[in-house]
Amino acid sequence: MALLQLKASDRASWGDAVLSAASRPAVLAACATGLLVLAYLMTAAAGLSEMLGDTDDAVRLLTVREMLAGGSYFDTTLARIGAPEALVSHWSRLIDVPLATLILLLKPFLGAEVAETVVRAVWPLLLFFALALIVSREVARRAGAQAPLIAMVLVFTCGYAIVQFKPGRIDHHNAQILCAVAGLLFLFRSLSEPRTGWLAGALLGVGLAIGYEALALVVPMLSLAGMLYVVSPAQFRGLLNAILATTGTLTICLFLTTAPNAWLVAHCDALSVNLVSLAAGPAAALWIMSRLQMPLAARFALVAAGAGIGGLLFALAEPKCLAGPFGAVDPALRALWLDHVAETQSLFAFARKFPASGLPQIAFLLMGVAIHVYLAWKRRDAETLLAATCTLLAAVLGFWQIKLTPYVSWLVVVPMTVFAATLGGTGSISPTVLRIFAVLMLSQTTIGAVISTVMDASSGTAAAETAQSARADACHRTSIVRELARFEPGLVAAEIDLGAYVAALTPHRVVAAPYHRLDKGILALNEVMTGPEEKSRAVLRKLGVTYIALCAADADPAPGNLRQRLIAGQAGAGFEELPLSSNDLRFWRVR
Repeated sequence: MALLQLKASDRASWGDAVLSAASRPAVLAACATGLLVLAYLMTAAAGLSEMLGDTDDAVRLLTVREMLAGGSYFDTTLARIGAPEALVSHWSRLIDVPLATLILLLKPFLGAEVAETVVRAVWPLLLFFALALIVSREVARRAGAQAPLIAMVLVFTCGYAIVQFKPGRIDHHNAQILCAVAGLLFLFRSLSEPRTGWLAGALLGVGLAIGYEALALVVPMLSLAGMLYVVSPAQFRGLLNAILATTGTLTICLFLTTAPNAWLVAHCDALSVNLVSLAAGPAAALWIMSRLQMPLAARFALVAAGAGIGGLLFALAEPKCLAGPFGAVDPALRALWLDHVAETQSLFAFARKFPASGLPQIAFLLMGVAIHVYLAWKRRDAETLLAATCTLLAAVLGFWQIKLTPYVSWLVVVPMTVFAATLGGTGSISPTVLRIFAVLMLSQTTIGAVISTVMDASSGTAAAETAQSARADACHRTSIVRELARFEPGLVAAEIDLGAYVAALTPHRVVAAPYHRLDKGILALNEVMTGPEEKSRAVLRKLGVTYIALCAADADPAPGNLRQRLIAGQAGAGFEELPLSSNDLRFWRVR
């Protein structure tokens, strides 16, 4: 009743206050996080209690459990994965520690199993909220109060932007995306606010310490930042701060996550002394340069010498790493498995296979890049030019390997938002109407609908993609895999992806799982599954395999091998099939 008695001016003022509160970045980030939960509940074929996520999520949970059970903090060996040699994981404890801490805090109130489930749901949502908040604040700084709402709409309708943040995703990808994207956004901002460079470097350093996934994006951008500082130290002080902070953070993380007796051991695929040396050489040269008055040529010479020393130390520590993070991988494993892993394929290859999902993403990224190039040409300020350069590089990398597509998906949201939020009205069309239209046209959902209409095959393609995903998950359901636990523990030759779930959900050991350090196990497993039956039997005896686990739903194009003969019931004596409730998962005892 009191509300009805308010004056019109008071009601308008109250409405403005509500609208202002609802448009705050924190509120919008929270709303986007809530919508992500709702979308998951509406679309997930199986809940967290029935699916551990992908193989990385399953093994991450196993890693955390083993650390909580008394495993050494510095020893990342997973004894139940790998034969003849156990897997020494290259994953960082920087993810294990917060997950384990949250589980320990909740366990007294919820019990171990429920605490794990809650943490698996909450952890990726916390990371999503943090990144959504940073992006919202950044676009508000660049384009005004309406920008955060536009950004959240574009993020939420982009599948690749949110896929790694859905409940259950406890691997390392979402944390790396958060650190890289947020760190780069603060790197651009440091051009006008030099102190922001320290935060940028800290985030980029933590991201690289977690894993090398974003290495191809972060290192070139920091190299470019270093060259800009050499050219104009007074103008680009924030870029130096970022480079020094990145190097310092990497060094601290090395000491925090590596046993003292391994500080000088080099690895190609995980944080070690070689990467720290590579970063420290040019960083030290830049710092020395900042303390002296030097002509341009001398500055370039000093930094080039520092970079050369860093590169030399990197190469001497482990020459194989010059070929990249997978430089130490057995070439036979690369040809057999690594080159065919889905996340290492190009976005174009994915689009050929799954056009309903891939083509809208390609169009979305191309539009984002085009808009950022347009903004850079129009504004021509250092921050926009540096950001546009980063977007171009990220797009190339995202098209090259699909695992890098989420990075550029978040990065292009910023220029798209700035473009839409700063549109003015034209004639009888108000700015608000024009901005709403722009958001609708830029949304990946709209792009997907248009492409599907043009192709006139949306329902069939989408249905085929959904069916293939369901087949892939059929054997990995928690209730199905856990049935294997009722048999006496032994060594299981399970198909490579299935191995991760068997190790996480049963007391059995597995020969292999999808990790490049398991070269001997993966090669041996391939001989078991695809070789002639007599050769397969010899490998089984050599490894001491107790059981074989197969996913019958997976196609096998090579007839006559042991896998095909087992599924067809044509294997010789020595293989006893054990009863399970599901026809998707098949299990044999090796006599």
